[in-house]
Amino acid sequence: MAEHSAPIRFPQNGATAAQKAPVAFLSYAHADSDIAFAFREALSACGLEVIIDTQNLAPGEDLVEFARSSVRNADATICVISTASLSSAWVVFEAVSALQSEQVEPARRLIACAIDQDFLQPEYRLTLTAALDEKIRRLDELLPRYVEQRLATTDISAERDRLYQMRSSLGDVLARLKNSLTLTLTREALAGCAQTAADHIRKLKGLAPSRIDPRDIRARAEELRRFLWDGRTDDALDRMLDFVVEFTDLPKKLRDATLISNSLRRIEQAETEKRVSFTAAEKQRQPLIYKLLELIDEIEVDPRLPMAS
Repeated sequence: MAEHSAPIRFPQNGATAAQKAPVAFLSYAHADSDIAFAFREALSACGLEVIIDTQNLAPGEDLVEFARSSVRNADATICVISTASLSSAWVVFEAVSALQSEQVEPARRLIACAIDQDFLQPEYRLTLTAALDEKIRRLDELLPRYVEQRLATTDISAERDRLYQMRSSLGDVLARLKNSLTLTLTREALAGCAQTAADHIRKLKGLAPSRIDPRDIRARAEELRRFLWDGRTDDALDRMLDFVVEFTDLPKKLRDATLISNSLRRIEQAETEKRVSFTAAEKQRQPLIYKLLELIDEIEVDPRLPMAS
């Protein structure tokens, strides 16, 4: 844009898209944070919008309501499965919530990605249940002391309830893991696991497979949007055609991007040479930038480039 033009403010990510990006809720144990965060980036690189507690849980928000609303608002719940996560009452609660949601809406699938295969051992449920019983026993021992000190048992009762619910639900979760395809999640297989999960979610929504390479399409799209929001049109145009070529094989997308980019550059040139006023240039420029934003959103939601070798 010309030096004297004020930055244009545009809708936030996806607001102009004809189709919203698929949404996945990522459930994991904090002991597995490192690989879960890397997995989250891989899923985003495949065009998914990822709900995760570290970014979406608001300060003071109720944890139970967050888990329920996350499952409800997502197209799929992806559980990072490990001994740590299956020992977590919260992860099991989220998995059970996803299974219940799946019964009502079969397209809202629970997708399991396992760090280890310990859950396949026949004694696994017995081992976890014994550990749960020990936790419950310790809480039970505290109850008389609470009463003796005339303390309300709200906190300890809520924890006991979560553990009892986990104890009764564990069998259903393990049965699902053993009777369905569980993806293998390792650092070496992050991109492939994310691609498989993302394509399955896209298929459930009636979208074509993304077929993109491991480069982060979401980050690239966000960069282009940020340039346009901040009035850095030249920077956006310098990168726009590369973005289109790398993430779509549809000739029409390339033609549209080329026409819009050339039109914006002509407007810029006319304004710089004082052949049109800033007001007139801005009136021509804004609809074109909105079209460019729509094109970015469309490519991010439905990338069509085959996987790189």
